[in-house]
Amino acid sequence: MSQHVDKTRSQAAADAERVRARAIDAGRWFSGYLVAIGVISAVEITLIETFFPDGFARAIVSAAWVVCMLLLSWRAAQRSVWPAGATRRMWIAAGTWFGLYLFAIGPIVRWQFEHAVLPWALASVVMSLPFFIAAAWGRRHR
Repeated sequence: MSQHVDKTRSQAAADAERVRARAIDAGRWFSGYLVAIGVISAVEITLIETFFPDGFARAIVSAAWVVCMLLLSWRAAQRSVWPAGATRRMWIAAGTWFGLYLFAIGPIVRWQFEHAVLPWALASVVMSLPFFIAAAWGRRHR
C-alpha cells in the first residue's frame, strides 16, 4: 500500500510540474506584448514631437497609436493565461512612461531641443524603458 501511495504522490507531483510548465509557456506572450507597447509608444512620441508637432496630423498619429493599443489590448484579452503580476507590471510601466513624458523627460527635451529628431528618438526610447524592463522582469521571474 505504501508503494502505491508513494507512486500516486510522485505521479501527482509530476502532473503538477507539467501543468506549471504549460502555464509558464502559455504566458510567454506577455513579454512580447510589453515590448510591442514600448516600441509603438516610442515611435508615437517621436512622430508627434518631431514631424507632427501640431495640427491635424498630430491627431491622426495619436489616433493611430490609440488604435494600435486597442488592437494589442484586444489580442491580449483573447489569451487564456496571464502571468502572475502581469497587469500590475503593465500599469506600472504605463504610468512611469506617461509620467516621464508629461513631467520629466518630455518637457526637458522640448525645452532644450524643440523638434529635433535624434534627441526625441533617444528620449522616447528612454521613456519606453519601463516596458522593456517589465518584459525582462517577467522573463526572469518565471
